[in-house]
Amino acid sequence: MAKEKVCLLTGAAGVIGQRVILNLNAQKMKVLALGEPDDIFEPSVLKTNHIRINTSLPISSKSFQKHDVQFCFGDLSDISFLASIFSQASANDIEIEYVIHLSANQEIQKTSPKAYHPLFGDTVNLLEVARAYWQSNKDAFKCFFFASDSNNSVNDKILKLMQQVSDKENFPIEVYNPDEVKTIGGNYKGKTKLSSLYRIVSPVATLKKVFSTNKAYTSENDEKKYINALLSAITQMLKKHI
Repeated sequence: MAKEKVCLLTGAAGVIGQRVILNLNAQKMKVLALGEPDDIFEPSVLKTNHIRINTSLPISSKSFQKHDVQFCFGDLSDISFLASIFSQASANDIEIEYVIHLSANQEIQKTSPKAYHPLFGDTVNLLEVARAYWQSNKDAFKCFFFASDSNNSVNDKILKLMQQVSDKENFPIEVYNPDEVKTIGGNYKGKTKLSSLYRIVSPVATLKKVFSTNKAYTSENDEKKYINALLSAITQMLKKHI
């Protein structure tokens, strides 16, 4: 049986997470969507766009033959939960090609009913489990995409860890941040404040400009710009690894 190729997405229950799912679906990608146990799951965006949702376990390739998205809810700070998701996928003919990590980004999570918690451990756990999966599936796994956030008090710590992992093992990481640039891979340059959005490739060869603005995302119009720029960055990342 051919394996089902999927993208694993965190922060999937919120409005922006659902918009990302729509974007992935438009590119013919199946999504393994992770949410927190206390998320109020209201998939109105997905239902309006006729996305086929499954919330029943187990995770299996057979389920993805009938559905576009498989939702799983658990504590991202529990590494055993994350490990079980990857192991269930492997055992049930599913290949995780991409990990898109949105749940550590305050701009994204403020659109979710769940309170935002900028926990370092959640990202460390996901990075560690994804890295272990990549070590055994280098032909299948293509990229770890991290939606960074300068408002997260542990953002610098997270990015330095990602740099270490990328430098040591050449683990494929791409970082997206709406208002600053950090080099992941190669020599760490610290942060450079910018009024633009960039997609950062690891290791860095070029900084691809996605969108520019000189003001904070405060209005509804600004939020739409933020979402569109994020979707553009994700689309470019996917095209790069096809």
